[in-house]
Amino acid sequence: MNNVTQLGYAALLPSWMPDILALDRPVVACSWALAAAATAGMAVAAIVLKAYVNKLRRQIAVERSEHERNIRHLAYYDASSELPNRLSLQEELAQVLSRANLKQAVLMYIDTDHFKYINDTMGHSFGDRLMREVSGRLKLLIPPEGSIFRIGGDEFVILLESTVEQPTWSSLPERIVRGFHLPFIIGEHKMFLSISMGVVFYPEHGNTPDEMLISAELAMYRSKEAGRASYTLYHPSMRQALSDRMNLEKHLRGGLDHDEFQVYYQPQILAETGRITGFEALIRWMSPELGTVPPAEFIKVAEDSRMIISIGEWVLLTACAFLKELHDHHPSHSELMISVNISVIQLQQDDFEGTVFGILEEVGLKPSFLELEITESVFLEATDCLTDKLQRLKEAGIRIALDDFGTGYSSLSYLQRLPISTLKVDKAFIDQFTESGKGRALAESIILMGQGLGLEVVAEGVEKPEQYALLRERHCDRLQGYLFSKPIPGTEAAAMLATQV
Repeated sequence: MNNVTQLGYAALLPSWMPDILALDRPVVACSWALAAAATAGMAVAAIVLKAYVNKLRRQIAVERSEHERNIRHLAYYDASSELPNRLSLQEELAQVLSRANLKQAVLMYIDTDHFKYINDTMGHSFGDRLMREVSGRLKLLIPPEGSIFRIGGDEFVILLESTVEQPTWSSLPERIVRGFHLPFIIGEHKMFLSISMGVVFYPEHGNTPDEMLISAELAMYRSKEAGRASYTLYHPSMRQALSDRMNLEKHLRGGLDHDEFQVYYQPQILAETGRITGFEALIRWMSPELGTVPPAEFIKVAEDSRMIISIGEWVLLTACAFLKELHDHHPSHSELMISVNISVIQLQQDDFEGTVFGILEEVGLKPSFLELEITESVFLEATDCLTDKLQRLKEAGIRIALDDFGTGYSSLSYLQRLPISTLKVDKAFIDQFTESGKGRALAESIILMGQGLGLEVVAEGVEKPEQYALLRERHCDRLQGYLFSKPIPGTEAAAMLATQV
């Protein structure tokens, strides 16, 4: 190789290569061997690294896919019950209604009754277990082709579709409602939980997912208004009823702030002497926009919206302050008492006892002059917690009256369990008191039963002198009704007392 050629190759070599070439041949040979080994090692390392990178990429892809599946599962399924959720229902319902061969579909909107109180009283962990039991029971009650969705804390939807004109679904709603007559056993607790259901059919009641869901929910609320533990088939008139209810609720919210409520007082008469022994406080709503709204129309709305808590507290404060004023200005009537209606919603509040005692202390009224009236709906909530609460109120000197006895959920066992002082016999029985036959016998039996249980008996709705005479003859304790006075404003009630020496 000539010098020029060597110079040409030299120009192609790395800058450090001449130093290697200048070494002795054995050293050069050794260096080449080391370089070859290093190169081979690097090649192997590159292959291993590439394999590792490829494996890592596959693992990342698998994890990403699994992560995406988990995210989708969380988006479309309820974590506690593992049932499809509202989003899943909306997509499934849209697909069902779009099928060309669909002949009929039924959607049942289910809400458990009084679950919030159970959840608040027993704890959320207990509530979750109960809802899982509800989910399991629903699965057993519906046909295999049906789908169940949990769309809220205690709300479920059942969806069935059919390609035939008249599927055999007519008895299904009733079967599901009856399926909840059996108790749930959770640990040491036996819980009875009823359901309210709204039922809609495609195509009679709607053609879109929104129409079907809204209509079913409206029907479900109608079941609750009718007393719960039942189902209702949707009717178009329910939409107007909802609009009216929403309008009523809107005006109700401003009623307390704008002083639209008043408390009227209906006197209670001591049957033996004919003298006024106290008053029942009754709320009245004079709305500038709606006019005079009867309590029967707005109390249920107030309870469902929980506005009854603030409204009820205001009534209690107003009534107690009124009675204290009567005591102060009419010394001869210093033993008068006041009866105030209490909603079960108020009674369920943790601070209810504190609220009552705080009001009594604020106005300076002794507990023995206050009577709290509860309705028979409290029997549906007769937990140990509620019973203990009533017992503590009674032990403090407050009387507990059971209002409208015989018209709702009465049970002799409940009368023994609950710390009741007074039994108020409903007007429906008093109306029959002057008649012969079963009606009169039933009214007399209720009075005798109350007396036998050591309860004070109050007759409501006394309108005729002959009713008064018979009730006094049967030793009924107190009487109340239009025979003596309709509910009147506080000024008129005070004036009535002034005429009674």
